[in-house]
Amino acid sequence: MAGTLVLTLAAMPAAPGRTAPVEPLQHAPSRAGEWGFEAAATVIPFGRRLPAPDGSGGQTTQTHLEYGAGLSVAASYTVTDAWTVSLSAAADGSAVRGGPSAGWRWEGGPLRAGLGAQWRLGGCGPVRHRLALDADFGEAVVFGLAWRADAVRDPVVLSGGAGIEMAAGSGAPAAASFSLGLGFVANDHVSMAVSARHRLPPAPDGLPYSGLTAGVYYSPGRDGRLTWGFETTLHVQGPDVRAGFGVSLSLAAGPR
Repeated sequence: MAGTLVLTLAAMPAAPGRTAPVEPLQHAPSRAGEWGFEAAATVIPFGRRLPAPDGSGGQTTQTHLEYGAGLSVAASYTVTDAWTVSLSAAADGSAVRGGPSAGWRWEGGPLRAGLGAQWRLGGCGPVRHRLALDADFGEAVVFGLAWRADAVRDPVVLSGGAGIEMAAGSGAPAAASFSLGLGFVANDHVSMAVSARHRLPPAPDGLPYSGLTAGVYYSPGRDGRLTWGFETTLHVQGPDVRAGFGVSLSLAAGPR
């Protein structure tokens, strides 16, 4: 069961643009010939009051509503016990209404695709190290390199990691991110985790992003090959603070 929790601990949120879908497939199955699939959906409700002219030379306030939504899917295949490849896709957008007399409009983002490879370093001791390389294709091509370590001591899992990413051909400095997670295995079916992530922006005048996630995960079977998850995340980027909610489904099949 601790292995199942390690799969979920790394589901860290992306920086909140229109939305921040749960990151799919952070840890792949650990045996050669296994495959995994994950789907996740999120929603981030948000609203604020903005000053607006009242038509008579004075000022009033206008309510701005924005509901972000995101969907992501990913699949992986474990080539050897230490090497896994993955393919992912994600899309997001926002339903926006700028005032009580205005209608709702949808602002969609570009469809994004990703390719990844992950190596497990060392054996299956109490501390497990992983190195991941990925490329995301959206409005720009972004390459990422990440390392993470998971310390497993049933029923507790402690996870930490660091990564860098760079947009191809942008000439901008690389963005860096750091994460820390703590999980608890309640029994063969239920596990819980909290995690935090901090991302430093690539531009000198950019705002850093921080996210705090709490999740509960349920596996109906004792083998943990099917897992449902529910997460809530607090997103903070400068003065912009938003709370989001997400659900996920993960499957694994193949030799054990």
